[in-house]
Amino acid sequence: MPIDPRLAASSIDVQSWLLAAVLAVHSREEVPFLDLIRLPELFPFAFTLSLEHLRRHPWFAVQRQGATLDMVRLVEAV
Repeated sequence: MPIDPRLAASSIDVQSWLLAAVLAVHSREEVPFLDLIRLPELFPFAFTLSLEHLRRHPWFAVQRQGATLDMVRLVEAV
């Protein structure tokens, strides 16, 4: 199903910021990537950023668990 352009977050930076904000207040420290981009708190926005973007972004740490599970967490501020 194509993303409705009215509901797409406007840029990768905005998408990153929204995901970081949700992770900052989420009850779990780590969230699977596919669950993260579909959390109810993010409704009605659609996300197009990739897991690779989060791997390269300084705010996030991504850890592979098993063959298909990628857990995302915020990096601790130093």
